[in-house]
Amino acid sequence: QANLVVVPRDKAFDFLLFCQRNPKPCPVLDVTEAGDPQPRQVAPGADVRSDLPRYCVYRHGELVDEPYDLMRWWSDDLVAFLLGCSFTFEKALTEAGIPVRHLEAGCNVPMYRTSISCRPAGIFQGPLVVSMRPMSPSQAIEATRICSRFWMRCRSRRYSSVVESSRVFYHQLAAQLFGGRHLRDDIDQQAVIGDRSCVMRMRPVSMSFTGWFTPRCPNRSL
Repeated sequence: QANLVVVPRDKAFDFLLFCQRNPKPCPVLDVTEAGDPQPRQVAPGADVRSDLPRYCVYRHGELVDEPYDLMRWWSDDLVAFLLGCSFTFEKALTEAGIPVRHLEAGCNVPMYRTSISCRPAGIFQGPLVVSMRPMSPSQAIEATRICSRFWMRCRSRRYSSVVESSRVFYHQLAAQLFGGRHLRDDIDQQAVIGDRSCVMRMRPVSMSFTGWFTPRCPNRSL
């Protein structure tokens, strides 16, 4: 699965540089030519203006429209970026028997704005955003192995020998989810963690995947 970001051509280089400097939350899959709605590298024949179920249009950092296509908003100077998404590996996790809590609950994945800043580029700057999937330590090790072949790779402080140089942070729920040092306010209020006493008996870790929501948090100059 990919996420779509569309910016004017005069902002495209800054955004590409922002992605290059922050490849974990913003892994670039494809970039279109200005005015061309077709992502020719990853989805030839697709049309980014109409193939998504719905869009969010921002002006100066404020949401101004949520259309079902971009036809009236499209212009010849727009450049589309397709970015990798952590939803990509959820099918592989469920096929391996690893529960994905928000899928079981029928809601969106919980997301958190961290206190870790992305490397700025031009007008683009902002905090790293992560999505969280609670699981047991043994499930987390298996999830790391499964996710290692995807764009969203995994890193662990607790199991550094298993997942060195990868992209998911493990946090004890008691220390991090409830008042942790790096996790700040949750963006998606539908965070699903179940019964807290049950969670603590399982001694789970929270796997925080660098998130697609990060590009929506840079400054409001667009």
